Amino acid sequence: MSSPVPHTSGCGTDKTLDTHATDEQTNEQNTSADPVDAAADSTSNVQTNTAVQESEADDIELPPMTAQDIARYAQQIDVHYPTTDGAALYKIAEIVPRHLRTAFEIGLGEAFTPYFEEVLRREQDPPEQSVPDILALYLPMGFVSAEKLYEGYKHACEMRHKMTFLSALNTRNEKAIENLKAMVAGQRIREHVIIERLPKYPDGNGGTTAE
Repeated sequence: MSSPVPHTSGCGTDKTLDTHATDEQTNEQNTSADPVDAAADSTSNVQTNTAVQESEADDIELPPMTAQDIARYAQQIDVHYPTTDGAALYKIAEIVPRHLRTAFEIGLGEAFTPYFEEVLRREQDPPEQSVPDILALYLPMGFVSAEKLYEGYKHACEMRHKMTFLSALNTRNEKAIENLKAMVAGQRIREHVIIERLPKYPDGNGGTTAE
């Protein structure tokens, strides 16, 4: 079974510091750094640093997934949740990142038993598959308010998906990034932006293999 996993307790972003700065100056810079700027200014930089940034808190516990969290993973692969079907739960687990597996398993509650039985039957933990749409885990699709953006951002931080969340948001809607930065800065934004759902089958063939 999956080993105990880390949790995150903060959403801050470190910036490169002057090597001659004093400890006091270093603490000041880390405290005042804009938590969105470093990730949103350059999508390529975000993508390059994602694995490093999001693996730094491997010794910190994560909160258990809620039923809504799990349902959002399930929706991406057309699996109905809640369910007690062990095979379906195993399929959901495949797109849950390894650092969230324990949070996922705890969140299953009584459904953990059929899930665990399926793991035993297959004699291996679910292999890790990529998440089809990271934004769909934290945001409703369609018209999204600045408040919902901020809530989704905070939840992504909590589940250690901050960098991938910001990278995806930056490529899908630049205005959304501007609104989010304003909300983080303490401004009240009343605007809505459109976050479009990614097509399930980008090749246009309904998921079938072309002959």
